Amino acid sequence: MEILNRNFIAEVAFEDLGQPFIIPMNYCNDDSQIYFHGSPESRLINFLRSGKNLAISILEVRGIIIRSKVTDNSVQYVSAVIFGRGSRIDDNEKKMKIFKNLMSRISPERWEDTELPGKRDLDEVEVVSVNIEEFSIKMNMDEIKFQDDMLRWQGIVPVETNYGQPISYSNLNTPEYIKKLKGKSIYR
Repeated sequence: MEILNRNFIAEVAFEDLGQPFIIPMNYCNDDSQIYFHGSPESRLINFLRSGKNLAISILEVRGIIIRSKVTDNSVQYVSAVIFGRGSRIDDNEKKMKIFKNLMSRISPERWEDTELPGKRDLDEVEVVSVNIEEFSIKMNMDEIKFQDDMLRWQGIVPVETNYGQPISYSNLNTPEYIKKLKGKSIYR
């Protein structure tokens, strides 16, 4: 479950009226549930709360493996595929705990410095939980052995997913806790 605990973005796959969909969503989780939120009118949210089977995918790309022969190139990664069924959460106190958990994943100190939703806000957003029924992890961390006689360069190019320079959309100063995110990996 570590891959779930250190991420906050997943892709949710489902089929609706014979049409397949894959939609990226932010999430948080505990040991047995994954939580999503969105508009009550959203196709995905409606599907999630229906209790039908769905799949969730999480991917961490760690490096690009570039080999001498183009057919041997690959990617270093860790991925998880989760199968489950969703259900609606109506309890506003539980919704608040879920939003606090999600915010702590995205920006750990933000919860103390944000506008908290009121009852009306919570009533107008749908929060769903997906029960984790099956879970599998796949990874490829292949290495390349050094060879003196290669005709072309080969190696591994690490891939890093880090927070960048904050971009302000207000006349207020960027909080220090936001500035401190710069350069840190999003994988916690």
